Amino acid sequence: MRTPSLLLAAVLFTLPAAGQDGVIRESTGDRLGRLTKMELAPFDGANWNLLSSWTNGDALTSESTNGKVVVVMTWAGWNPVASRVLPMVKRLHDNYEGEGLVIVGVHHATGWDEGLKAAERAGVKFLLAHDAESKFREALLVDQDPDFYVIDRAGQLRYADIVTESVETAVRATLGETVDEAAGIRGRLADEAQRREAEARRTEAIRSQIDLRTLPEVPFMAPSKAAYEATTWPTPPKDDQNRGQQQPQEPSLLVLPKEGYHPAPPATAGRAVVVYFWNPNDRDSYSIMTDMDRLQRQMGRDLVVVGALVPLEDENRGWQQQQDTKNDPAVLTTRMTQFRNARQLDHALLLDVAGMSIASIPSRQGYGSPKIPIPYAVLASSDGLVRYWGNPVSPAFRSALDRVIRDDPGIAARRRAEAEYIRTKGG
Repeated sequence: MRTPSLLLAAVLFTLPAAGQDGVIRESTGDRLGRLTKMELAPFDGANWNLLSSWTNGDALTSESTNGKVVVVMTWAGWNPVASRVLPMVKRLHDNYEGEGLVIVGVHHATGWDEGLKAAERAGVKFLLAHDAESKFREALLVDQDPDFYVIDRAGQLRYADIVTESVETAVRATLGETVDEAAGIRGRLADEAQRREAEARRTEAIRSQIDLRTLPEVPFMAPSKAAYEATTWPTPPKDDQNRGQQQPQEPSLLVLPKEGYHPAPPATAGRAVVVYFWNPNDRDSYSIMTDMDRLQRQMGRDLVVVGALVPLEDENRGWQQQQDTKNDPAVLTTRMTQFRNARQLDHALLLDVAGMSIASIPSRQGYGSPKIPIPYAVLASSDGLVRYWGNPVSPAFRSALDRVIRDDPGIAARRRAEAEYIRTKGG
């Protein structure tokens, strides 16, 4: 058994890579461990000397970045995947430069001239530099393009190799700090680790008396619409079918049938909802059932997972299979029941032959029959509005889910009511 001091040290060491702050690291395995050791340490200003051909401004130095937040983006103009992030990074630069954000695009050793042309076409105004000998990439353990690194106001490498979807979250977090607050990050993390350890012990003590999984539905006062509007929700994914759209879409309402659940409609009040889409004729669609059930078991206090059996149609599915999915509801109900019983699932399944739930995907509305990649899911907050959508087992989706559960005012209101209920029961 670990002593409290060893437990605290372990939590503190692993915290940066754990995504506790909503920032998801992209690396895994041994590389993740090496990058984690680089985080929260001073960024070596000599690394800037490894770059050449600085464009859109002067070469960075430790002095010029003092008190600023620096985002390093590695990229290559000849790589479509890497170049595709330029508009997003340009938006970050345009929106946050006035708050002390510096962005530098570090180009691959090859194709520098082509990269400059791609940047010009994208209207890029942030700093660009050429890693002509790949020495900068070696220093930061870069393994592909694009990779993102964030240096905080105190000159520490705060985040190493994070997923694209987490970059703005990391930028907001570091811009919101003073130099002294950034310098004191280790102390704050230690305090948070102690708080989590104390909370874990308190929760364990409560569980010895009251099983949180079997708490009754405790009445609570639902938050106002203004409370939800004041919440900062995850940035939704781009609309793949309308990339030219500049204005963010308003969140749509998750609409679910009132009947067709097995074994019964779940209690959703004060909880986030994840609905994933599947069909017994599509093996890829139900291959994630075990993962979704694990998610329900891990987060069941604050989350409801529903597997919606829907007609599936995309470019990889032919007309015959589309017809097969429109079988008699009684037949589909039997198959759905068999699926749930065979897998001993904790979460509810839903027969939705009309596709009401799948029509709730914001980026697919207005395009006729929805066409989606598989696996696919939508995430709704406790007020029933869709806040995120995409592959439910991806790091970006999990990051969005963690953020919703952390910040959702309805979840917080329900938890307060439950805490009061536990207190009155002697917990």
